[in-house]
Formats: sequence, C-alpha cells, structure tokens
Amino acid sequence: MLHLAFANRVLSMSLKQSSIAKLTKEYFVEFFTSFDGNIPEYSIYNTVISEVERSLIEVALHTMQYNQTKTAKILGISRNTLRSKIKSLKIDDKYKAAIK
Repeated sequence: MLHLAFANRVLSMSLKQSSIAKLTKEYFVEFFTSFDGNIPEYSIYNTVISEVERSLIEVALHTMQYNQTKTAKILGISRNTLRSKIKSLKIDDKYKAAIK
C-alpha cells in the first residue's frame, strides 16, 4: 500500500532537485525488494494507480483548502471529474484529518 507520507514527500520536493519519476522509481525498487521474491498475486498496477491518484487528490484538496473548483483546476481536470473521483475513491471528510 502506498503511503500518504510518500505523496507529501513527492509534492513538497522541488522538481529542480528531483523528478517525480525518479522518486517513484526509487520507491518501487524498495517496494518490490520488500517482497523478497514472493510477489503477491493481485493487480499491483491497479492498486498503485488508485493509491497514487487518491494521495494526489487528497493532498491537492488540502493544499487548496478543500475548494473543489480550485483543486480541479490545479489538477487539470473538470470539477465534475474531481467529484466523480472523490466518490469512486471513497474520499470523504476523513482525509482532512489524515493530512493535517
């Protein structure tokens, strides 16, 4: 499971110092190494994508003080798409406390 702390680390780092691609690659090397050859038999791709998307939306919402219109704008998606993702990823008021 990806952690919110990782998402916060990625978003807080200057892209001049390190790219998101580099950080995620480092993380996934550690992630796969942690299985010690016993890779789980589930869809890692879908799990990673939903966890990263969830973290990105949660941090963006927090950054924009939970204003969905502003959050959608910085994410480059429509407000309706953001609302749909919030619903499908089951993001609710609980994420507000988790980010603080």
